[in-house]
Amino acid sequence: GVMAQPQDNLSTLLLAAGNIESRMFGLCYPEQLVVAFHNRPQYLGSAWHGLLALSLDGEVLAANDQACALLQVSRAALVGRSCSDLIGERSSAFISRVWQGGISSVQTAKGEFYFRSQHLPRQPVIAATPAPAAPVAAQKSVDLEALAGRDSSLARTLRMALQGLKNELPVLLLGETGTGKEVVARALHQASPRAGKPFVAVNCAAIPEGLIESELFGYREGAFTGSRRGGMVGRLMQAHGGTLFLDEVGDMPLALQARLLRVLQERRVAPLGAGEEQDIDVAVICATHRDLKRHVLEQQFREDLYYRINGVSLRLPALRERDDLGTLIDSLLHKFGAHGVRLSKELAALLNNYDWPGNIRQLEMVLRSAVAMREPGEPMLGLEHLTDCLLEDLRGSTQQPGSIRENEEELIRGALARHHGNITAAADALGISRATLYRKIKQLRS
Repeated sequence: GVMAQPQDNLSTLLLAAGNIESRMFGLCYPEQLVVAFHNRPQYLGSAWHGLLALSLDGEVLAANDQACALLQVSRAALVGRSCSDLIGERSSAFISRVWQGGISSVQTAKGEFYFRSQHLPRQPVIAATPAPAAPVAAQKSVDLEALAGRDSSLARTLRMALQGLKNELPVLLLGETGTGKEVVARALHQASPRAGKPFVAVNCAAIPEGLIESELFGYREGAFTGSRRGGMVGRLMQAHGGTLFLDEVGDMPLALQARLLRVLQERRVAPLGAGEEQDIDVAVICATHRDLKRHVLEQQFREDLYYRINGVSLRLPALRERDDLGTLIDSLLHKFGAHGVRLSKELAALLNNYDWPGNIRQLEMVLRSAVAMREPGEPMLGLEHLTDCLLEDLRGSTQQPGSIRENEEELIRGALARHHGNITAAADALGISRATLYRKIKQLRS
C-alpha cells in the first residue's frame, strides 16, 4: 500500500491528543458541562478547539490553552467568570442551547464562535419530580449550627432568617455561586415548623426559558403540543404545605416574574391550559448571586417582586472571607467518609492561599476527588492525591508574583467580574476613583 504521509501521522496524533484532552475535561468535571468552541466550525472536534468546563449556572470552572488563545483572555481572568460576560448572551439561554446538542453559533465581541457540547453532566439539569411521600427523610438534615461553623456573624444571620420563616416572611439568600445557598435553604426548612413537608428546589437559571413556566405552574393535558399525558403538577403545587426554594431568581424572565408575583400575593395558582385556580400554601426562600438592587434600577427585575421576596435578606460569605476553613475542611472530610484524615502541610498551604472562586462547591469537589485517590488506611492527604488539572487550577489562581502590571490587571478583572461589570462598585472595592478605574481599563484594552 501507499506509505502514510508524515503530515497524516501528525494530524492523527493531534486528533488523538485533542480527544484525550476532551476526555480528561469530562473526567475532571463529571457534574459539569464541557463545551468545545472555535471560530471555524470545521475545527470542532480537532486538537485546535477551545474547551470550557461550565457549571450549570454558567460559571467558567476551567479552560484549555486553546480557549484562552481564541478568547484572547488569560486563564486566571477566565476562571470564575460567568459565560454571559464572555458571549454577551444570558447564561441560561446559552446553556439550554448547549444542552439541546448539535452545533450552533454565538455572536460575541470577538466575532462569531461555533460551539457544541463535549460532555454533559451525569445528572439531568431538570431534576425528576420528587415523590410526594416523605421527601425529607432521604435528605440527611444539616443543622443550622453546623452550617455556621465557627463564624458567629453567620450564625446570627441564620437565626434571624429562621425567625423570619417562622413568622411567614420570605427569605432572600445572597451570595456568590457555590456558597451553598441550597444547603442553607434546606437547613432553614428543616428547622422551620414545615420540616416534615416537601422542600422543592427550582433553579431558574438552569431550566431553559421556554420550559420554566410549565415547570413552575404545571399544565393540563393537551395544554400544548408535546405535553405529557395527564399533564404535570407544577413545582409550586408540589411544594404545597412546605417550602419552595427559587434558586437564581435573578435569572427569571420578566414575563414570569409578573406571574410569580400574582401567585405570591394571592396565594393561588392556575396550571397552563386550565381555568380553575387552586389555593396554595408555601414558605418561600429565594437565592441569587446577582445584584438584585441594580437589576431593579436597570429594570431587569420587577421592583414589586423584589420587595415581595425580600422579607429577611442575608448574605452568605464567600469562602475566602471565612476564617474557619480548617474546620470546614474537617467536617467535609468527615462527610466524605475520611474520618481522622489530615492534610499535609503543602496541601493545607495550597488550599489556604487559594481564593476559591467556586466557593464551598469547589472545595467539596477538590476534597472529594482527593479522597477518591487515597489508598485505604493512608492517614494523610497530600498534593499527590490531586489530579494534574486540579493542581493546575489551584496553583493558577493563588497570588503568584508577576509583573506589577499583570497583578494590577488581575485585580481589576477580578473586581469587575465579582461586581458584574459595575464600575462604581469595582472602584470602591479596589479603593480607587471611578475616573482612575476607567483610565486603567482603557490602558488594558490598548
